[in-house]
Amino acid sequence: MQADKRRLALLNRQCRIKAIERKLAVRSLSEALAEQARMQDIARRSRDMASNRKAQLNAAAGDELRQLITFSATMRALSRDADTASGTAENQAHIARQDITRIDSTLERLAEKTRTTHRRVETRQHIARASAQPALARNLLRQQGNPTRLSDEGGTR
Repeated sequence: MQADKRRLALLNRQCRIKAIERKLAVRSLSEALAEQARMQDIARRSRDMASNRKAQLNAAAGDELRQLITFSATMRALSRDADTASGTAENQAHIARQDITRIDSTLERLAEKTRTTHRRVETRQHIARASAQPALARNLLRQQGNPTRLSDEGGTR
């Protein structure tokens, strides 16, 4: 019984730890998805700004032309960097999903082990109660002075 109690305590601790790990993985997934969306938005807006400035290149001259070209190149570079960051965030989201799946399967196994241990404890308790009943009956009959087949001597009435 003590071993089962220790096992149940260990399983409960493991379940609590895995639940915390799952919360962290869900938070990581949420952050990765938000970062991915943010980077995709930055990349889209940078491309839009670069293409809008490209239309102004025909009418520009001198310093203004150089500034427009520099700005357009900067926006294209920012768009590429944002696309790269979006891909990285997508990979992080994929890893977080895998972590959540792994943690969920571990939690299911721990729950099954906990149920099995509880059933074992209940079975042992039931057996202990059932084996105590004939002894209680013998003691009660002895106290009343009625020997029966339940007695330890094996006598009959």
